[in-house]
Amino acid sequence: IYPGDGGVQVRVQFRLMMFRPFFGEIIVGKVRQCDSTGIFVSVGFFEHIFIPASHLQPNSIFHREEQLWVWKYGEHELFMDLDEDIRFRITDIQYLKKSAPGEEDPNAESKTADAPVPNGASGQAPQPTQPKTIASSTPSMKVFASIKEDGLGLLSWWCD
Repeated sequence: IYPGDGGVQVRVQFRLMMFRPFFGEIIVGKVRQCDSTGIFVSVGFFEHIFIPASHLQPNSIFHREEQLWVWKYGEHELFMDLDEDIRFRITDIQYLKKSAPGEEDPNAESKTADAPVPNGASGQAPQPTQPKTIASSTPSMKVFASIKEDGLGLLSWWCD
């Protein structure tokens, strides 16, 4: 603390890892979650990579019982299992503005109608909250990818 300053100055040491993929880059990650809209992929330190259903191989279908995508290749059904390594191409990157604590999220839609009511205020018990999924969290960057080309998709599908 310096006289007349009032602020605290502290010397810190840190490590920084920066992830900034470029358009067209081919990356290998792991399948983390599947739903009818597409596949969510993780590269370990970043989990907001999304492969939309429209960017999967032709003849890919969502298997509702298994909650997995299946690529129908000829007579074979190739399941895109969770935690499998997947090779994909970056097609788009979106940077989202993060709000400061206490500010309204500029990327969120208006949720005033769905705002929770304190217990007892409406005479109803509070609704249980939904478990947090990759799709429901709000990152500062979203990466969109494709596996719609030869050589892309699960590594187990292709010969080395």
